[in-house]
Amino acid sequence: MNTIRQYRPAFFEGFENETVEFSTDEELINIPFVKNFSNDKFSHYAVSDNHLMAIYDDGFEWWVIGTIQCPASVKLPKWNGGKYCALLEGKEVVLSKEVVSSCGDVLTLRDGRKAKNLRRGG
Repeated sequence: MNTIRQYRPAFFEGFENETVEFSTDEELINIPFVKNFSNDKFSHYAVSDNHLMAIYDDGFEWWVIGTIQCPASVKLPKWNGGKYCALLEGKEVVLSKEVVSSCGDVLTLRDGRKAKNLRRGG
């Protein structure tokens, strides 16, 4: 038996995060607070370390759903990082693994360069 603990950002006050047991991936994705993430822009679920993620818009938007107690037993895809539509040195580009941080509309790249985030995802 495994568990997932619902995640809400700290600015959500007055709510209790649920902890729910599950045995299979199918049971996991059918937990009501997990299933609520599958809307019209939804792409797929993925696992990042011990977090269950909801991926939207082909990876340009993502949200943490919850923390999984034993992520090794979950056979969903591994999250490969988000995508960013960016303005870098005057050109529109799609960035992914080269982004080390995102703050507002500024992306910082591994090599220290900065790019402008043209879309607000994640």
